Amino acid sequence: MTFFIILLTGLYECKPELSMRHCPFHPGKRKLFLINEFTQYAADLNILLAYYNFIDNWTDEKKFSSFTMSKFLKKPCLQAELRNPIQASCIKQYIQKLSACEQSQEKGLDIAAGYTGEMLGELLSFRNDEWSGSLRKLGFYLGKFIYLCDAWEDLEKDKKNKNYNPLIYCQDTLLDNQFETILTIIAAEFAKEFEKLPILIDADILRNILYSGIWTRYYATNQKRREQNKKL
Repeated sequence: MTFFIILLTGLYECKPELSMRHCPFHPGKRKLFLINEFTQYAADLNILLAYYNFIDNWTDEKKFSSFTMSKFLKKPCLQAELRNPIQASCIKQYIQKLSACEQSQEKGLDIAAGYTGEMLGELLSFRNDEWSGSLRKLGFYLGKFIYLCDAWEDLEKDKKNKNYNPLIYCQDTLLDNQFETILTIIAAEFAKEFEKLPILIDADILRNILYSGIWTRYYATNQKRREQNKKL
């Protein structure tokens, strides 16, 4: 969501409102806040994603902590829905599709990852203008990348806990270097779409995230596995 804010603020050159406010994590001292329409939009998306994820966890796994958090977020979620009805509907559909994938034990990597891509693409291209096409594609490929990296990171844990993970079904035939090649191809696609956008504000920060930052967890996971294999 922070990436969304920086990207959309840079693209539409929306100047933030500066103010000094108390931060919930540091209540003793006021902090500088930069707020614009995209910070509000990202905050709404965070609430919507969190709320429907908690509802899904409670429905599927009866996690009481998820039930408690869903009650806590219900009112702000309703407010966020009123401001973003299309995005709320998109997130609900995404949760339902992903839940169906888990229940059917869908083996196709592209299907499960594609649902995440579709959702992020819709959330990022919320304005119907000349940049919607590139934003939708950027979000689509970035969403697929994120889903696959999460699946890669959680692979051993999901195997142990018998949780759904499409990588389990192809681990024996998919080599590490082949998986990295898949990620590189996907990364090239969202990088191509990013370079089509006329962004000047914080462009270097965005490039640092897209070309380097997104790989951090993937490489950290590989390093951790190498160390574990050495011990074995």
